[in-house]
Amino acid sequence: PVEIGLSMVETTEGRLGVAFVTDITERKRVDGLLRRREQEIKTLLDNSPDAILQVDRDIRYRYVNSTTARVAGLAPEVFLGKTPREVGLPENLCDLWTRVISSVFTSGIPQIVEFSYPSPESETIWEERVVPEFASDGTVQSVLVIARDITERKRLEEVTETHAAEFRALAARLLTVAEEERRRVSRELHDNLVQQLASLAFDVGGLVAEIPSRNRARIRLQKLQARVVKVS
Repeated sequence: PVEIGLSMVETTEGRLGVAFVTDITERKRVDGLLRRREQEIKTLLDNSPDAILQVDRDIRYRYVNSTTARVAGLAPEVFLGKTPREVGLPENLCDLWTRVISSVFTSGIPQIVEFSYPSPESETIWEERVVPEFASDGTVQSVLVIARDITERKRLEEVTETHAAEFRALAARLLTVAEEERRRVSRELHDNLVQQLASLAFDVGGLVAEIPSRNRARIRLQKLQARVVKVS
């Protein structure tokens, strides 16, 4: 493809029209490539499960993806050029977003914030990453916000924590039961078995006293008495 232009020039013979022809093949190719890339990026953003949006220094929306519009229950074009308050989003969240986004514009440091968002079905919990976008001079020219629904993750964390607490309680109970069992066995050994062994050793000692000192039975009984005392 070519681009044809026409301009008028003054000559000694009067005004003349000058036509020029420019080969715009490469420019058309580059323009077409850029349009395709823009469409691909838009398709990716609109099909992302995350809410993605861009705001300027006045905290006015420059871009929102389909997920952002769907969560808010509004058309994407409703957001453009407006602040969260002008769109009609919850007042408490408008205060939060204004504070966080303003801080990122001032500091240039990304921030992460967690908040609850009301929905017709139930309240959802979102984790929002606020990222600065820098101009060539190093200043923050816009802010990109990426918000992810973490409601299910939070629910699983609560379930896990509940189970962990139950497990800790069960483990403590098992330790208590084990300690009680050890004490019971200790009492039985002391009150029953040890006393019986002591009585047996006493009876054997009585027999030893009745047998002459040089009798072999006396020696064996003395050894038996020593074994009983040791076991006790």
